[in-house]
Amino acid sequence: MQYVKLGRTGLDVSRLCLGCMSYGAPDRGGHTWTLPEAEARPFIKAALEHGITFFDTANVYSDGSSEEIVGRALKDFARRDEVVVATKVQGRMRPGPNGAGLSRAAIMMEIDNSLRRLGMEFFLQVDASKHKGWDHRVQTEIKRVRRHVQTGQPVARTLAQIVSGWSQAVWKPCSWVAAGGQTRKTRLAWGEVFLQQGLQRPEGQLEALWLVVDWPAGDSEPYHYYLAHLHRPPTRALCLKLSRSRWHVEQYFQRSKTDLGLDHFEGRSWQGFHHHLVLSAIAYLFILSVYLRSKKNFWCDVGTDSPPDPALAGESERLLRLLSQQV
Repeated sequence: MQYVKLGRTGLDVSRLCLGCMSYGAPDRGGHTWTLPEAEARPFIKAALEHGITFFDTANVYSDGSSEEIVGRALKDFARRDEVVVATKVQGRMRPGPNGAGLSRAAIMMEIDNSLRRLGMEFFLQVDASKHKGWDHRVQTEIKRVRRHVQTGQPVARTLAQIVSGWSQAVWKPCSWVAAGGQTRKTRLAWGEVFLQQGLQRPEGQLEALWLVVDWPAGDSEPYHYYLAHLHRPPTRALCLKLSRSRWHVEQYFQRSKTDLGLDHFEGRSWQGFHHHLVLSAIAYLFILSVYLRSKKNFWCDVGTDSPPDPALAGESERLLRLLSQQV
């Protein structure tokens, strides 16, 4: 199998992509000819065994059941970090003005729904005032066609209100060393919540997620609230990494701006940052190598003052090998 870069993302994917429109529950959606899960799984497994790492589906394929089948198969047959899954949004998934299309509301809702159907982990920053739920399960019942909370159950509260009731004992102190060498500190806490918005979905169940809060001691407001779906319980190290990954971007950006003259970076996401930085580093390393051309046994030092990031380290190592052969 040959592998290529996926556009400008830096992701390596197989040149062949397995389209998954043919896999889905025949009794869901408008494609009665699709293969049900038991018949679809051997095709996905065979694709993986032949080196395919790129899978394409969509939210409208068999009313979302294609995503469900693909997600379960990849969980059983592959490592998540070795495959790339593409899904799509635009088609109608439910009645109403935001049940289809490319508005921000429709896109954000379908991103959440697709991630859940695919069974993939997510860690999403949210507005704590716009989500309501409970910190424990409440009794529900079906009225007409939808499920509702039974009379007499506690009223749903905002995430901010739920957090205000947490005891001091749940907050875990954390610290990390920034790229500049300074030690930063914060507090993390998490707890399971059951969101009211799950009742609006077709299955009509309260949605159980982890509520993670990053709140430095002494600050009047939290740094961020997050809702997360994880395949394992949260840990201090995992939550700190996910919450403060932007900090690493900012610190690497500042250091590269100082060292390389990198005056702008618009992507702001860690996934693509190392490629942008390394491309800038090429120019710097070229100038450095020209300057040191006459010197014996020289080599480029990318620094050791910050924890290595696998993506950045891998790209730097690849380019340094290339430069050692070409310059």
